[in-house]
Amino acid sequence: MYLKSNNIIYHYTSLDALFNGILVAAPEKLGEICLWATHSDYLNDKYEIKSCSKMIEDKIKKFRNGQFYDMYIETKEVNGVDEIHILSFSKTKDYLPMWSMYGKQGDGIMLGLDFKSDEYMIKCNYMDEKDLSNFIDAKLNKLLKNDISYLEQTEILIGMYYQIFAIKSRHFEYEQEIRRVVNPNIVIEQVASELNPYSQVDFRVNNNMLVPYFKYYFPKEYLVELWIGPTQNQTLSTNSLRKYLNKHGFDHTKIINSSCPLKA
Repeated sequence: MYLKSNNIIYHYTSLDALFNGILVAAPEKLGEICLWATHSDYLNDKYEIKSCSKMIEDKIKKFRNGQFYDMYIETKEVNGVDEIHILSFSKTKDYLPMWSMYGKQGDGIMLGLDFKSDEYMIKCNYMDEKDLSNFIDAKLNKLLKNDISYLEQTEILIGMYYQIFAIKSRHFEYEQEIRRVVNPNIVIEQVASELNPYSQVDFRVNNNMLVPYFKYYFPKEYLVELWIGPTQNQTLSTNSLRKYLNKHGFDHTKIINSSCPLKA
């Protein structure tokens, strides 16, 4: 489930996003990169989390006459399921469908990020309804092992809770998505105001709707590659991006041109 450390993962985006927020203009130390974590209710597959959550709850409620149901609900409440935000990355490098979907039809950029700490990274699992049902059943059966402790049971239930944010439809399997799960109310490094727990949640307009998001910061050392989309003037873009990165202290970031066969 968890991503191994020192693996580069990718984030397809636009050049505007890089210029207007990803590279922080006046950063604090270890906060030179800013990415937006979108509220989990507003992801591409709007049913994925809710349908997975409902199936897990229904199965736990019926399992052993609801023996573990209250424990599971308590786990959800402690982890603040209603305010989860998601940062999305991909294991697919320089992949044409990803450029088309998330990289401005090939006119954008792709960030290559090497996370030094991977404790909050989860790989998405792509399943149909039958696969998901079998997956949950297998997890629940682990609760019945002989001599299993209360702590071990809790760990299994917590793991099931986080699976809500890792399950996706097989229709999205090409994305090979890696996620960082973020709850603005309990992020230690970026504690929200005690008077207003939503003080660090911002909003953007997308498809005529306000979408909540949370700014999440990373050290500049994480940005090890910057890829230029296949439909850009790659020679001129390389020259200007090199100067721009150097100006902001990203001398270590390697610029790479996409090799995808997509023409402007």
